[in-house]
Amino acid sequence: MAVAITLSNGRTWRMKAAALSHFKATLAHYADGNVAEDRNDHDDLVALLEPYDEAITDCIYHVDLRKENPYHQEIPYNPGIEPS
Repeated sequence: MAVAITLSNGRTWRMKAAALSHFKATLAHYADGNVAEDRNDHDDLVALLEPYDEAITDCIYHVDLRKENPYHQEIPYNPGIEPS
């Protein structure tokens, strides 16, 4: 069964393989460390990374809370982060 991919910028692919092919071709245009100068390439890459950015920001927030409160007192519960 085909898995459709839709990004927050409105870009859609009917199949995951088509999205993967698109991003491989996009990344092939640029050398490591270069800026994506094409506006559409930039928008697609940013939209692809948004969910990961939100997850990383959430993790950093909880790590900061633990630094400030090493005994884990009154840290809000988040089912996505297991206490250590």
